[in-house]
Amino acid sequence: MISVAQHGFLRGKSCTGQLISVLHRISQNLDSGKQTDILYFDVAKAFDTVNHSLLLKKLQRFGLRDNILTWFKSYLSGRQQRVLVNGEISETRPVSSGVPQGSILGPLLFLIYINDLPESITSSAVDVSLFADDTKCISVIESPVDACVLQAEARNVEKWAEFWRLKFNAEKCKVLSVTRKRHPLVAEYIVNGKTLQHVSSQKDLGVTVCSDLRWNTHIYEQVTKANRLLGMLKRSTIKVKNNTTNVPNVQCVTCGVSFSPSTIKSHRLDCPSKDLNESIPVKMVVIADSDDKDVDVSTASSPSTSVVKNPFVFTPSKETTESLRAVFPHVDGDEVIDLCFNSMLW
Repeated sequence: MISVAQHGFLRGKSCTGQLISVLHRISQNLDSGKQTDILYFDVAKAFDTVNHSLLLKKLQRFGLRDNILTWFKSYLSGRQQRVLVNGEISETRPVSSGVPQGSILGPLLFLIYINDLPESITSSAVDVSLFADDTKCISVIESPVDACVLQAEARNVEKWAEFWRLKFNAEKCKVLSVTRKRHPLVAEYIVNGKTLQHVSSQKDLGVTVCSDLRWNTHIYEQVTKANRLLGMLKRSTIKVKNNTTNVPNVQCVTCGVSFSPSTIKSHRLDCPSKDLNESIPVKMVVIADSDDKDVDVSTASSPSTSVVKNPFVFTPSKETTESLRAVFPHVDGDEVIDLCFNSMLW
């Protein structure tokens, strides 16, 4: 029932599957020395602009009748919303469009609403791929005629959106020409009366796709992001000296007692609030003198600085857990999840 071009919110399909499918076709064209133009469409406020009456008509097309259709009509109607800003509440307004976000049925109803978009494509030379509302039209461009065909299909998609009262944000719609030719064919594509911008790279479902289909840019972005996180982790885990170890001390957020990470288990038994906190939250304490040099924890009168301003208990990812265990080698097993860091890090 759902179009094979749709990859979002469906069991057995994912953004990874869509990317593999699309990039495989593009790489085949690239290996054959062909240019591939990709039109990226962005639907403005897609989930909030679904027309309820038109959605009910589509549900009828799917075979829903009588009580079931009435139930969906009741489910969509009678909704209201208001806004709270600085303690002031706005007047209540009816919600006349959109699918309920955060609900189980919301994504399914949206897929039904957008399901016939691929049917607006009439040329077999143009492929369409969707992940929810993220839409791509893909075509091999070997002559200006091919570009005209792709423009015509872009117009068909635009007409489909107009009929179903959706609107594309032309400012966010882009064109990516994937080729390694020295002189590629640069065609002009228009959506909503505006010429789409040609880009050398485009973020597609979290992956940066470049015009030459090389991954240097994507790798650089991911390495930069990882280094930024590692930098924040390093700044948040300043090493201080201890009598027997070189690991930082931690402090129980519940009772304020400072102790070594290796004694978390025993502290849980002694903590006066252990009945209220089965998982004792702790934070790192940095002991530093005026010259910001390492000092002996055992001789310091009081901590002059705390790395963590907003301590909290969190469940880190596998990669984060491994990184924390490397920093705190004396913390065994899942005890590492009690180590709390600045919320900006996560």
